[in-house]
Amino acid sequence: MIRKRILITGGYGFVGRHLLRAVADNSCTLAVLARKGPDSECVRSLPRHEFLEADLACPETATDQICRFRPDTIFHLASHPDGAESSTQTQTCIATNVLGTLQVLEAARQTGATLVIGDSVKSYGNTDEPYSPSTSEAPNSSYAISKLAAWNTAKLYVGLYGVKVTCIRPTLIYGPGEGFNLVEYVLNCVAENRPEIALDGGTQTRDPLYISDAVRAYIAAADNIDAVLGEAINIGGGAEYSIHDIAAAIVKIAGGNANITDQPAKSRPTEIWRSACDNSDAFEKLGWAPEVSMEVGIGRVVQYRQALYSQQLKIA
Repeated sequence: MIRKRILITGGYGFVGRHLLRAVADNSCTLAVLARKGPDSECVRSLPRHEFLEADLACPETATDQICRFRPDTIFHLASHPDGAESSTQTQTCIATNVLGTLQVLEAARQTGATLVIGDSVKSYGNTDEPYSPSTSEAPNSSYAISKLAAWNTAKLYVGLYGVKVTCIRPTLIYGPGEGFNLVEYVLNCVAENRPEIALDGGTQTRDPLYISDAVRAYIAAADNIDAVLGEAINIGGGAEYSIHDIAAAIVKIAGGNANITDQPAKSRPTEIWRSACDNSDAFEKLGWAPEVSMEVGIGRVVQYRQALYSQQLKIA
């Protein structure tokens, strides 16, 4: 990718930070749009960039900031995350994920920028998998409904205004520096020498996708926008595992010996029971395929945590 001006919304999040580093060598000017600036430690670890302050839930502020920067490429990763259902959760998902995406779409329309939206396979709900272009969407949570509404709005902008937009729908992304998720939960339990690790559910399946593979897909989508214009591209790690088996693999790779206990009664009412991608569409249109196996990826996360712990000990 050789582009002059790249903007990443949500650039201080897990995926955003990795993407920012990946595009830094092939762009002249970088910008991150977020609600607030990063702490000094985060800034030191990131390539040089411009910070644009805007809250996607506030009308027009994001559009104005993006238009002022005038990017040629936008990666829209900012969103309100999935969570326990409540009226507040629903309202915030709509305000941030739907209306916020509308602001980014309007900015792309005004600037002519290529737009790659970070979506989610949760839009499919509990439909049949593996997910393919023919899979029906059936969102079953406020988060998933808002993400699908945002994507349908994006397709409207393609038809009405010719905005160059696509979306990437990844499965469970993990890697060094991730937020709290299944991988981090199990590794924390191992670090605490817990004899037993309890899972909410356990029989659900996931298709873990390593962060570097996800980042490559976002970049490939921007580089091949005409091939995926107005399309949702599904990407996964290439293998479906139960949550129980993923947790057991993490324990083994991390050198632990905890027992894994399934708790089906604690599953969320919006739980997705099977999740995996058919990557053939991404390969055909983007030349993309996952390269990092789950075992290798988890090993890298373990090494990262060990190095970080050693560094913290030295500082202390």
